[in-house]
Amino acid sequence: MMELKTEHLFDAHFTVAPSPADWMVAGDGGYGTRVIAPVTGGTFEGPKLKGTARNFGADWLLIRHDNVAIVDVRIVLETGDGALIHMYYDGVLDLNEEQIKKMLQGEFPPEARAHTTPRFETGHEKYRWLNKLKAAAVGKVVRKPNEFYVDYSVYALR
Repeated sequence: MMELKTEHLFDAHFTVAPSPADWMVAGDGGYGTRVIAPVTGGTFEGPKLKGTARNFGADWLLIRHDNVAIVDVRIVLETGDGALIHMYYDGVLDLNEEQIKKMLQGEFPPEARAHTTPRFETGHEKYRWLNKLKAAAVGKVVRKPNEFYVDYSVYALR
């Protein structure tokens, strides 16, 4: 049996447009309902990299017919020394059927657990090592009045 080893990359706090009025609902394209929620910023910090998330990206959430919510995020990270890193990940939100029904009516639950698999892409020489990684992240999505964010711990698979 092979052992799964990980290395902590960073912890992240990403903000999302708090109002469903700021989201786009593309409707049911055959696989489920697509909801596009802008990622508006955030921060990340770890042993080898630290910076901010630019206000340029979104979660292209798919609420499938089997009541599974699939995360599909593409964002731009900027390190403290100015490197731009494309971070993209998919994953699953841990929601029950009632929470899914409420989401389809524009009401996100106050908290949900998320499991994702990030990848990275950058042309910056100092951070090219990220291009070779596959990562796993565990986090929670939190919705409060006038506030919506996701907190993740991101690990490189070794």
